[in-house]
Amino acid sequence: MLDLVLAYAKERLGAGPPDIPDISDLVLLQMALHVEEDELFSRRPSEISALIQDQFDSILADGVIDNTEDLYLVELQAAFRLSYDQLMILARPAIERAVTTLRTGIGMAGQWSLVSRQTAIEKLSALESTYRIATARHRTLGGLY
Repeated sequence: MLDLVLAYAKERLGAGPPDIPDISDLVLLQMALHVEEDELFSRRPSEISALIQDQFDSILADGVIDNTEDLYLVELQAAFRLSYDQLMILARPAIERAVTTLRTGIGMAGQWSLVSRQTAIEKLSALESTYRIATARHRTLGGLY
């Protein structure tokens, strides 16, 4: 049953950002198959982590989470019936990659213009609280997420 939910989620998320009907369908599918609220997170953590990380990588490609993307993440969290802490645990590697990319760019003084460096510093500052929340807990599952 979990494999069916994951396959559906991969299909819908792979087609671009899902809309409200996609999220509703995913939740309804889980309810119809009697998937418990914490079951995907506890029984398929690496698969859920990969899906969540892909979404965060896409959202963080520009180094910023805007209001629309933030609302999308709330919907994504609801679709997989995750707590905020669970979402942050699963998204941690993607958030770390985004912060590392920004920090590396800022450190390469000759590579970026002053405006680009200032923009990167602003983006890094905006991600700081999300980064702190995501990295507050120790890694689990052998560092897979």
